[in-house]
Amino acid sequence: MAVKNICVLGAGLGGLASAVNVLRRIPKSKVTLVADKFAADTSSVDVGDAVWRPWTLDSAFDSCGLEHSAVTAKRSLIRNWEIATRDHLKELLDSRQGPKCGVEFITGYDAYTDRIENLENSSSILNTLNTYPVHKRLHTDELKYLFPSGSISDAVFIMTISLNAKKYLAWLVQELVESGRGRILKKRVENLGEVAGQYDVVVNCTGLGSRDLVGDLNTVPNRGQIVMVKDLAVKNYTFLTLARDSERCCYVYPRTDGVVIGGSYSSNNWNREVDVELRQKMMEDAREIVPSLENSVAIKDAVALRSERRGGPRVEIEILPVFGRSLKIVHNYGHGGSGVSLHWGCGQNAASLVESLLG
Repeated sequence: MAVKNICVLGAGLGGLASAVNVLRRIPKSKVTLVADKFAADTSSVDVGDAVWRPWTLDSAFDSCGLEHSAVTAKRSLIRNWEIATRDHLKELLDSRQGPKCGVEFITGYDAYTDRIENLENSSSILNTLNTYPVHKRLHTDELKYLFPSGSISDAVFIMTISLNAKKYLAWLVQELVESGRGRILKKRVENLGEVAGQYDVVVNCTGLGSRDLVGDLNTVPNRGQIVMVKDLAVKNYTFLTLARDSERCCYVYPRTDGVVIGGSYSSNNWNREVDVELRQKMMEDAREIVPSLENSVAIKDAVALRSERRGGPRVEIEILPVFGRSLKIVHNYGHGGSGVSLHWGCGQNAASLVESLLG
């Protein structure tokens, strides 16, 4: 097979994972990564929460128009993607590349304000918890000891994998460039006509940009806001699930330079400004489950617009007519707030689809 030229649009986790997986899967390929913005340079990556945890954005399937069987199939795909990502991160740890890639184990708690059995999606939650590398449901006396405020009715001790986003993205870039078959082009692509005829396959990882690039109006922003506080005493990661219809969750994520407190999930919200009132609510939620944060002071805020897609992430082939040519496209976007948990599995899937298009 002659050398094939592949273009990957987008330099976030999805784009970089797709590019590296194409190079690994297809030896006779060259990959050009094209983007005008790189995730490693953004403030959301600088303070962002980056913990592998199973997909929880079931709201993506609300009023999406998919049949029940199609939703079930997509959920199965998502589970495969997240497990592939979890196993990839574990392999990095086992190969002792963890420190270089910014990957490490972290312990903590998945907590709930009601007993899991009383929740509407209890069976789904229990199945999801089984995908954590290590998990143990706490007894009543353990709950009282660890969460003395009494606001937590159920919790599961977990060990999972965290990553330093800047280190990890830098490692992916290094994998791409040092392969000798990958290059980076800093450029804004306004329409697909700019790449038509130049590449054998185009991989679209432009996230929200897909609204304009391919006309996918099912892709909407899911606004997330976090705050970092200066507190080095917190050691455990804690994620508190609030009401399903809430636009807030609560998580406390310790780092070497402070503690990240989140978060929010506001669908179809384009506002990039920091909401001071929301910040206060998030900090109050965090202090409820981690009392030692009582006197903590905010030192940095970040707002990000995640690429959420009605019907779940889009990883599929599309052939589009562009200026009289048939442009072969593999889409990989719409992961919501689960980019860390899905990126490698989706990248592997995208690379497999690229290979199938090359014949």
